[in-house]
Amino acid sequence: MNDFVGGSRWISETEPELGLGMVLSGDARRVTLLFHGSGETRVYARQGAPLTRVRFQPGDTVQSHEGWTLQVEEVLEERGLFAYVGRDGRVLPETGLSNFISFSKPQERLFANQADAQRLFTLRCDALAWAAQARASELRGLAGARIDLLAHQLWIAHEVAGRYAPRVLLADEVGLGKTVEAGLILHRQLVTGRAGRALIVVPEPLIHQWFLELRRRFQLGCAVYDEERCLELEREGLDNPFLAEQLVLCGRDWLVGRERRQTQALEAGWDLLIVDEAHHLAWEPGAPSPEYTAIERLAAHAQGLLLLTATPEQLGPNGHYARLRLLDPERFPDLDRFRHEALAYRKVARIVDDLLAYRPLDQADLDELGACLGPETGDLMLERLSLPGADGDDARARLIVELLDRHGTGRVLFRNTRAAMPNFPRRVPLPLALDCPPAYRDGGGDGVGLAPERAYRPGADAPAWWRFDPRVDALIELLAAGDKVLLICAHKATVLELDEALRVKSGVPAALFHEDMPLLARDRAAAWFADPAGARVLLCSEIGSEGRNFQFAHHLFLFDLPENPDLLEQRIGRLDRIGQTEDIRIHLPWLRATAQEILYRWYAEGLDAFARHARAAEAVYRRVRPELEAALAGHGDAEALIAHSARLNAELGSELERGRDRLLELSSFREDPALELVERIRAQDADPALPALLERLFDHYGVDAEAHEDGTLVLRTGEQMLTAQFPALPEEGLAVTFERGLALAREDVDFLSPDHPLVVGALDLLAGAVDGNCALVAWREPPDEAPELLLEAVYVLECVAPPALQADRFLPPLPLRVVIDPHLRDAGEHWPAAVIGSGCTDVPAAAVRERLADRRLRRMLDAAAVAVGRLAEQTIKAAQARMQATLTPEVERLRALAAVNPSVRAAEIEFAETRVAELYTHLAAARPRFDALRVVLRPGA
Repeated sequence: MNDFVGGSRWISETEPELGLGMVLSGDARRVTLLFHGSGETRVYARQGAPLTRVRFQPGDTVQSHEGWTLQVEEVLEERGLFAYVGRDGRVLPETGLSNFISFSKPQERLFANQADAQRLFTLRCDALAWAAQARASELRGLAGARIDLLAHQLWIAHEVAGRYAPRVLLADEVGLGKTVEAGLILHRQLVTGRAGRALIVVPEPLIHQWFLELRRRFQLGCAVYDEERCLELEREGLDNPFLAEQLVLCGRDWLVGRERRQTQALEAGWDLLIVDEAHHLAWEPGAPSPEYTAIERLAAHAQGLLLLTATPEQLGPNGHYARLRLLDPERFPDLDRFRHEALAYRKVARIVDDLLAYRPLDQADLDELGACLGPETGDLMLERLSLPGADGDDARARLIVELLDRHGTGRVLFRNTRAAMPNFPRRVPLPLALDCPPAYRDGGGDGVGLAPERAYRPGADAPAWWRFDPRVDALIELLAAGDKVLLICAHKATVLELDEALRVKSGVPAALFHEDMPLLARDRAAAWFADPAGARVLLCSEIGSEGRNFQFAHHLFLFDLPENPDLLEQRIGRLDRIGQTEDIRIHLPWLRATAQEILYRWYAEGLDAFARHARAAEAVYRRVRPELEAALAGHGDAEALIAHSARLNAELGSELERGRDRLLELSSFREDPALELVERIRAQDADPALPALLERLFDHYGVDAEAHEDGTLVLRTGEQMLTAQFPALPEEGLAVTFERGLALAREDVDFLSPDHPLVVGALDLLAGAVDGNCALVAWREPPDEAPELLLEAVYVLECVAPPALQADRFLPPLPLRVVIDPHLRDAGEHWPAAVIGSGCTDVPAAAVRERLADRRLRRMLDAAAVAVGRLAEQTIKAAQARMQATLTPEVERLRALAAVNPSVRAAEIEFAETRVAELYTHLAAARPRFDALRVVLRPGA
């Protein structure tokens, strides 16, 4: 039946947990259903929609949405809608049915003499139990990503993704994996239902990288939007193209440059907005840039917001404040107030350092603690600090956490540093002083600039600059060793001319990467460079210094140096990042007695910026910029500049260490719980339950799974497939593994985890089908106490609730099992599933047709419903108690924290408060749905 009449009721075969759905609208191609109980709307293609029409039969008992019940005596139909007439004459139209009605189909198959093999019944029950455990797991959405288990990334994702509509700035130093952190947060929010729609805005050169990262690491497919795609969707009849997809990725410049697209994106509504390279959002009081204004409009309407930048203060304190203002304009309404708060962080940072070092606190520290924590809390914590042994250590740890919670931007700004991360590779600067070619001096006077090749103006017979520039010869000599080399310079023209130089002077082919190349061409160049048999050198203009990752290479050739130290750090960060396996050789050719020498020495002696990340470099640059520009122009004191910069670098570096950066480091990464999270994920990775379950699922559905010695499985559609298409299995097949390390080493191999679409889809496929929901067995050698008849009934306790509440955390779709004997008693404890499964064998239904007509079976089914009702009530009460025990302290903590830290948003507190009440109501409304049964017969009885 496929007559989607408005108001008719349907159930989703693939998502039965949504409850009862009602047809809202339909046309020749699509039909829209509203599932009132879960608050979800679904749009299906009319042809082949996985929907079943709901029609009850005489004798069934149905419930209205008002709570009263009716035993069906007669079914009427008018204009495609059913009406149920009760024995008392009352009429219940199907539009008035309860949204929480459960559907019981196993007994229908039983009485129709249809039964499955016992192994399918067992598979179904095991799959239900495993899926319930996975959906309730605290690791859901975190453990399934194809990533190294790096504690700092997992901790940030765990901390942020668990919040309601998180709004944070991810500002880890270059190379620490902000994109992975953002992907983890997005993935966890999507998987757990906290978010359903997300917009990702990135610089155009990074679109392809983001697309691949989301697909490869998180199995998330996003739609890339540009003008051509929007026009095509509009031609198809969509007024707002942004409503066509749930996960949209687009270029920042494209969106900023089109007012109409901005308005459409704004009206589409987003649960989460992600903005990469947020330091490009320039802002000054009264003079925001167009980029800032566009993102500000979107941020004001998006529920959640993630801003990513490795250089949170690149645009100075004003720019840093402006990004925090995007996160929460009420929390950060005034620039002067923000600056004043920043000064106060230093006192707290010093006290935390003393606590970490077990140094005694003086009276000034105690007074500061009293002011920060409140007299009662402060006195109690200080008293506990004096306790001996582990009790005192625990009190010290709790006090540190309390102080970090009160740290002003600690809830909205996360910044990990290399200094806090172990096992980072070394940076090895390799300076190369070269004589300046006379042709440069003849053409430009004594003060040769930072890019003399660009100022060189040869005559008709003069050679091209690359024929005499010693930096070119140094590059050719390096390439002769055969290693991969990344070269970055400031100008596209230099890139093109270096390509010509290498072809003429060495014959070495180079991959090019510059701003005038189409995005696809840049991606191909990067891929050619990444290929072990591909290009040995990638020649990049400055555009290559942001976003792209080339940690497989170990040589960085800086053909010139940028004046801004943040740009230098970005360049080095292409290689100096997580995943780098060797020390990084930074080749630094410079021309003697030129501006290049001054800039090199300023970086090396004034900032020490080559051998390590200079945290204070940007602050020093802002202070000495006029002196630096004068020295580079040839009319400043270079020696004085370098000495002054070195003093400032030491002073400002110490100041940053004492102040806010130290607090950010501590609040961004709490080592003990983060490492515990890593160990829990490792334990899940090592659990053999998932591979064993999937092997049985593959066998049942006819999926060919060929095991290879290298730890991979190759999955292909088999000749006897039971389904037209197995979820997430392409026609050409799929290579998979359960080993995280192998998946990281082999990009052609998928990492199978509880979050993988193939795993989720396979479980949903089984749950939505009838396979295994009815089994008929008999004892091989019946135990003496075995009765002539047992009925094993499996129900699924379903809580229909809005996904944002995360009811699964406390009550996932949970299988409940009861075993009814002929005396209508629940004998489940006496007859475990394993005992029945190992002691029984399948019986053809036709052979025992008369015994299936036994009236006792119907009475036993009624008794099973009563027994499972009692079990469900106990389970619901336990889930409610667990929910309150978990969430009430969270609510109380947020309330207390809001009194001392204004970064706790009112919306977050309100959601936490109402969530407890709403969850209590939805949990109470959970109903058991009859899912499967197994009838156990005693031979000869």
